[in-house]
Amino acid sequence: MILDVITDPATKFMDIGEGEAFNFVAPPGCAYGGVFIRSKMKGVAEYCYGTRLNDGLIMRFDPTIEVTPLTLKVTNA
Repeated sequence: MILDVITDPATKFMDIGEGEAFNFVAPPGCAYGGVFIRSKMKGVAEYCYGTRLNDGLIMRFDPTIEVTPLTLKVTNA
């Protein structure tokens, strides 16, 4: 896997696309940070959730929270 990181601290959650990956840096002492994919919950019209890649945790995100967009590419090694 190749991970391209674009460090843009001004990117809001609502500005990344549906199904796009992003990094969320949680406040100190909080265990909810990590790499997520923007997702949608069944029965909900908005894509305001993120699914964490390492364990499948689903979190609801405020549209104005700052995140770092990521471009994930899977390649054959």
